[in-house]
Amino acid sequence: MIALCVDDNGLPKTVEDRIRIAKNIVLEAEKIGIKKQNIIVDPVMLTMATNPDIKEIISQTIIKLQELGLHSIVGLSNYSFGMPNRENLNAQIFQELDNLSLAIMNPTHTIIRQLQEAPKITKLDYTTLPLEGQLHNAILYGDEENILRVVNKALLTLEAMEINDILINALIEVGDKFDKKEYFLPQVLASAATMKLAFSRLKVEFKKTGNKDVGTFLIATVENDIHDIGKNIVIALAESNNYKVVDLGVNVPVKKILEAVKLNNPDIIGLSALMTTTVVGMEDVIKQIRQIGVMAPIIIGGAVVTEEYAKSISASYAKDALGAVREINELMKNAKNN
Repeated sequence: MIALCVDDNGLPKTVEDRIRIAKNIVLEAEKIGIKKQNIIVDPVMLTMATNPDIKEIISQTIIKLQELGLHSIVGLSNYSFGMPNRENLNAQIFQELDNLSLAIMNPTHTIIRQLQEAPKITKLDYTTLPLEGQLHNAILYGDEENILRVVNKALLTLEAMEINDILINALIEVGDKFDKKEYFLPQVLASAATMKLAFSRLKVEFKKTGNKDVGTFLIATVENDIHDIGKNIVIALAESNNYKVVDLGVNVPVKKILEAVKLNNPDIIGLSALMTTTVVGMEDVIKQIRQIGVMAPIIIGGAVVTEEYAKSISASYAKDALGAVREINELMKNAKNN
């Protein structure tokens, strides 16, 4: 039996959380006659792109599992998700997890070939460019350290909405680079985080001029699905487009979504899923939203979501985060015209 270190609280964050869950699983399994030696524990490998400490966490968890007399298994490709040179990264983590019992890997990859270092993003010196170029490049390179300085300098001569438009165009370029595989997940996340910082500053200026939110956007990852990277990028983009965002998080039960819809009266509702086992639940969520009389447009997205499926359950479709915001803007415009 392969047992994943996940419980009702979702993904564990620490070594201690993983070991606690593993012990609980063994305890319950033994009650129904499954022997400890027949249990293989998966400590849940996450992507290094968003979890820089994951290698050390998994390594320590495996050692402690071994001390408990338990076998371990990990999916190597989870480690490299969203990164360049994935085969090399998978090989690297495979070699470094000395105490690992089993691994899920692609048998066609040359897993023990000479390792190569993944290329790093180089940040060009853009400080001598005109203000528009500095703003654009700060987002392009995910320069969280300097973005507020650049925005404050730009506010001396440019309107807040002008700056916002420049930043959004830069983020669109980031999305294009991601589509062309010129950028990878860490770059996209860095740019989205930089955009969030910039917009937090611009919000202050919008309030001064009486610039109101264009609408309320409520978003959730559906029940039993704990993926949120794409959702978080959509949120950053939606906020930069001046939407009030209500983020319900991940693994959200239908009841909680319905309660939040009633409470917040959103103009648009977004649902996310990344697994084939959870995407099918979107149809029930939408049916129940309609049953309580809420007719706000609903947009769905996620790796396993298709345009055909969206049409079949009467929802709008977004291929990616940038597409989601374009669709949200279109839905908002149509709603106002009607």
